[in-house]
Amino acid sequence: MAANSQNDADDEISGINITPLVDIMLVLLIIFMVTANFVNHKSINIELPRAATGEDSKKTKSLGFTIDKESRIYIDGTRIESKDLSVKIKEYVASNSNVSALIAADKATPHGAVVKVIDALRLAGVINFSLNIDPEVLE
Repeated sequence: MAANSQNDADDEISGINITPLVDIMLVLLIIFMVTANFVNHKSINIELPRAATGEDSKKTKSLGFTIDKESRIYIDGTRIESKDLSVKIKEYVASNSNVSALIAADKATPHGAVVKVIDALRLAGVINFSLNIDPEVLE
């Protein structure tokens, strides 16, 4: 009998136990699933007005303006004070020769806030701008 146990120890390992590997992978999967719910994406909450006509602005690269309900202005997601608006636009125009702008304003935004952004763009020499809308399908 002692000879038998000696032979068993000398045999090659012919299989790999993958149970611990599966356990570790399931634990990692659970950790990733739980932490994915806590990832916050920084965004500005606005509700775009609807329009039946419009073009897909995702095809061109432009300077993005967002105006929320309280008339706060954001340039490419960064909040900016109204008094600094013209300066920031002129800096951007100085670094880029061909500039276009995309203005997204909440439908509850006062008209004057949108006009202020358009006026600052035109004073800085930006004549290509568009207003972002939520396309409405005609039936």
